[in-house]
Amino acid sequence: MKVWIPDFSQHQGKINWDKLKGKIPGAIIRIGYGDDLKSQDDVYASYNMRECRRLGIPFAVYIYSYADSDAHSKSEIAHVKRMCKGFNPGKFWLDLEVKKYAKHWKRAAELWKEAFGDNAGVYTWQWGFEKHVKSGRRWICAYGPNNGKCNDSYKPTISMDGWQFTSKAILSGIRGYVDMSEWYADFAGAQPIEIKPH
Repeated sequence: MKVWIPDFSQHQGKINWDKLKGKIPGAIIRIGYGDDLKSQDDVYASYNMRECRRLGIPFAVYIYSYADSDAHSKSEIAHVKRMCKGFNPGKFWLDLEVKKYAKHWKRAAELWKEAFGDNAGVYTWQWGFEKHVKSGRRWICAYGPNNGKCNDSYKPTISMDGWQFTSKAILSGIRGYVDMSEWYADFAGAQPIEIKPH
């Protein structure tokens, strides 16, 4: 079974989650980026998690990583634990996109796994897994023309939990574009809901 899961950050502004209830099967919420500093929290993370919990929308979280050392990775882990206290997200995703820190990615993923166990996973490109991260849960970014549509010809060729296929999906009630992923692993029991990004 596969479902389409959007992810959200402060870039979408303050979301009216009541309008999304029943229209999305789940959500992935950005916690923030980098070290455990309040200035680097996503300003709507707590609100978004609270609303998902209120409405019974399954959710996972992610943090955009700038880690280039064990100390920075541990600070990012502390950042997520502080922000998520009391919310119990389904999964914890480490967003590895800063290429100049790629030599640390494998170690960052190991520390992430130690912190969050079976609920830990990594988001990056296919080459990032093949060259650096190697193992663990995979959420892979591969857009192709990035036109808001899901085109299987651009689908990654390695096993994965989810494939983020666009950053230009449009959802009713959301300001601007959202990222959209096709999900293959269980997403906290989420059931398919027909989403038609355009």
